[in-house]
Amino acid sequence: DRVPGPAEEKLVRAFGGTVSYTYGIIPAIAATLPEAAINGLLNNPRVTAIEPDEEVYAVDAELDNSWGVKRIGSGEVHAALNTGAGVKIGIIDSGVNYLHPDLNDNFDPLNRGYDFVQNDADPMDVYGHGTHVAGTACAEDNNFGVVGVAPACALYSLRVLNDDGVGSWGRVIAAMD
Repeated sequence: DRVPGPAEEKLVRAFGGTVSYTYGIIPAIAATLPEAAINGLLNNPRVTAIEPDEEVYAVDAELDNSWGVKRIGSGEVHAALNTGAGVKIGIIDSGVNYLHPDLNDNFDPLNRGYDFVQNDADPMDVYGHGTHVAGTACAEDNNFGVVGVAPACALYSLRVLNDDGVGSWGRVIAAMD
């Protein structure tokens, strides 16, 4: 189980495929393939499986005023001066509104994350779900809105869901990678 590289990408392209991602955390490549290429690739000893890149969706389970943050005892941890300083948190979702006053100070303006939908370095939330999740994790302790579990964290937005809250496992794995 070695990480695929240029030789495996060339193999996919030889069968008419287009490589989207070559992962480092798992021995896999995400690619678009012609239907006729599947059997040919499956007969190659370097290919162990071909699976469809299925869709993933945002799940909206709205809770009252960050109920979980209070429930896990974050206030006691914050009182002990543990606020997540030095902790990096990546939100893999619909992006994050990095201009939101409860989140903006937790972003490095030179590296806010990555947008795997538009393939650029501007992972602004267009759906709202990722911003909500980021608030639960990292909303600043700034006398505005709610306070997150790690209000002094270093926050990164990894947008994998489109404007309708739909993405793919390929993008999720790329964001984790």
